[in-house]
Order: sequence, then C-alpha cells, then structure tokens
Amino acid sequence: MQVQIPNTSSIYILKKPNEDFFISDIKGVSLEFDKKLKLIYEHNQSRAGNSHSNSTYKLVNNKMILVKENCMEFDEEKDDFIDVKCN
Repeated sequence: MQVQIPNTSSIYILKKPNEDFFISDIKGVSLEFDKKLKLIYEHNQSRAGNSHSNSTYKLVNNKMILVKENCMEFDEEKDDFIDVKCN
C-alpha cells in the first residue's frame, strides 16, 4: 500500500534481478507508478490549490523522460480551471 501525501519528495531504491539495490534517479513529488505501462505520473499543486500540473514520464535506463505535461490555473472570472502554458 502506498500512501500519497501531496507535494512530498521521496528517495526510490530499486533492485534489478540478481543485482544489488541502488538509489534510483527517480525524482519528483507526489509520484504514482504504473508498473504495467512502465509510466510515472506526477501531480503538483501550488498557490493554495489554484495551480495544478500533471506530468507523465517513461522510465528509460533509470532516467525519467517527460512524455506529457498539462498545467492548469484557477480563473476567477470563469470560476473554473483553465489550461495554461507550463513553466
């Protein structure tokens, strides 16, 4: 069971078959792993929840490769989140 605490970092220690454990290059906050698809999802929020970003990574040779990124900010006039360019 994995407990998610928003915007927290972790160190990920991996083990390859028949090899020793090693500290991975996986870095980020609020990560979720899809072992079947070999993807890593990251969700961040800031400004008291008024800004959100969602990123999808593929793990290649122990490196996180960005596949997709989506950013949203709350628009008070529309009273809803709108898509914005990610920084």
